[in-house]
Amino acid sequence: MVAACDVLAVGAHPDDVELGCGGTVARLAAAGRRVAILDLTAGELGTRGDAPLRAAEASAAAAALGVLWRECLGLPDGGLSRTDDGQLVALVGALRAAAPRAVLLPDDGDPHPDHAAAAELVRRGSFLAGVAKYHPERGAPSRPGLLLAYPGPRQLFQPALVVDVSAAYGAKRAALAAHASQFDPGAGAATHLASGHFLAAIEGRDRACGNLAGAEFAEGFASPGTLAADELAWLFAPRVPDHGPRAGWEDGMRIGVTCYPTVGGSGTVATELGLEIARRGHEVHFICYALPYRLGRVPPGVTFHEVSVPTYPLFSYPPYSLALASQMADAVRTHGIELLHVHYAIPHAISAHLAREILGGGPKLIVTLHGTDITVVGADPSFLPIVRLGIERADAVTAVSRSLARETHEILGIEREIEVIPNFVDSDRCDPDFSAAYRRRLSPDGAPLLVHASNFRPVKRVLDVLEVFRQVNERLPAHLAMVGDGPERPSAERFVRDAGIAHRVEFLGNVSPVEGVMGAGDVFLLPSSEESFGLAALEAMACGVPVVASDAGGIPEAVENGRGGFTLPVGDTAAMAAAVLRLLSDPEEMARQKTFARAHAAEFGTARVVDRYEALYRRLLGA
Repeated sequence: MVAACDVLAVGAHPDDVELGCGGTVARLAAAGRRVAILDLTAGELGTRGDAPLRAAEASAAAAALGVLWRECLGLPDGGLSRTDDGQLVALVGALRAAAPRAVLLPDDGDPHPDHAAAAELVRRGSFLAGVAKYHPERGAPSRPGLLLAYPGPRQLFQPALVVDVSAAYGAKRAALAAHASQFDPGAGAATHLASGHFLAAIEGRDRACGNLAGAEFAEGFASPGTLAADELAWLFAPRVPDHGPRAGWEDGMRIGVTCYPTVGGSGTVATELGLEIARRGHEVHFICYALPYRLGRVPPGVTFHEVSVPTYPLFSYPPYSLALASQMADAVRTHGIELLHVHYAIPHAISAHLAREILGGGPKLIVTLHGTDITVVGADPSFLPIVRLGIERADAVTAVSRSLARETHEILGIEREIEVIPNFVDSDRCDPDFSAAYRRRLSPDGAPLLVHASNFRPVKRVLDVLEVFRQVNERLPAHLAMVGDGPERPSAERFVRDAGIAHRVEFLGNVSPVEGVMGAGDVFLLPSSEESFGLAALEAMACGVPVVASDAGGIPEAVENGRGGFTLPVGDTAAMAAAVLRLLSDPEEMARQKTFARAHAAEFGTARVVDRYEALYRRLLGA
């Protein structure tokens, strides 16, 4: 959806912005500017790829650049016109909705007719967007103060402005790589764009431009109008203030976080959320019985409070929930914690409730539900009343999927609002070089590699993982990497020995960072019987690995069937094996699904989801 932004980059086709000014877009976004991309067409006439695939690639590229949003205006590819009033009015509506202060547009000297037409459209549209009487039904008038024209891919010019993009060039390369249908030699018929020479020429031009600025890489711009010094100073300020009070702890919030510190989805999300909140200038306190495994070194802005559980002969079971409540209350008193955010209802929600009773009020309380705290523990008659109490006494409750929110209402019989905020993933954790090293180890013969990662509990159906692999391996020799540990591992190891596939399967145990193994695979398997969301699947897709999974619980919210993977009925190992074989035997389909996977995962990017949590914190605290 088109929304207000600081800088709008406009291209005739998906990938035009990346080629001409992708480094500048990434640099501005990293500096805190609200940058957006508007593609005038879907690029449907391209020799390779279709409109849906190119849209998915464009979404993945946008995530790599860090832009606020990316939309397609839907004008006809090959039919952009300098004189079509309908096209001009549509563009004016988008410009008024975005209300950018600066616009990056194609230069009119490019030989491609769509690029030249786009340049004229944007110039005219930028002026007319500020004329109040021009189609007033298209929104309030707004005219950008700065227009900068970037060169087309077959165009050289003497730039009026040179922008050093050396620090952002990795993001530009990643964005271009996302357009695999256009530039990957192995993704289809031979074309000039996919020759390798084309992208090398783009990089050569950026190096030559960098030489003008005394930098490794730079991008050049022409000016269709006057270059105002104040506008340039605003645009390229070395650091742009954030839109919220994040400058220092005196402006930030003080948040307490409690989670299970072990390997698993809830602990991973809680830890990564806390770290990101701390990076935004807030004070974060982890209150757990052990250091969360994703925390590692405790960074600035983060404090760890270890919960010590007393052991006395009288106690058959150590009273962890009571010790946690006491530690929470102490941390609140000592550090002025304003809000407790607990992940997993039992016992954390009850401990937080007790801490507030100890304090006679105290901090706001958010409970985030992750799955088995409701579907397994919460559904047990022994725990149901106490789980219900913990949820009802919270100031806000969130769930990681619509499926889990629905089940919570049904199982607990409560009517209170549950806000759905999904899990998130950081695609920057995917390291192709690290994954390549893992792949050489796990598949020394170059055969396809399947991957599964879980806590090996019964709901993960690890024997189904092995049965799917057995069927695939019968038809196409392959390898399987099993990441994680848990109660079902002995059964799994016995299965591979009995099936005679032990030499093709490697049990790696718990691995950190898990993305190294994820990115090494060709297909990720997740046949769970219950899954609140499927974070592991999302982590795989962020690394460009398609997923074959069950359709249980919230998995379809993370894995869109046919767009980044396939979801099939629980227990249907034959159908899952067939889906894997389809991917492994069809390079074009595999390439499509990899692109869709990255694009879909980008919708769950860290910034987007953490913004929602931060907004919830502020809403509760009135900040």
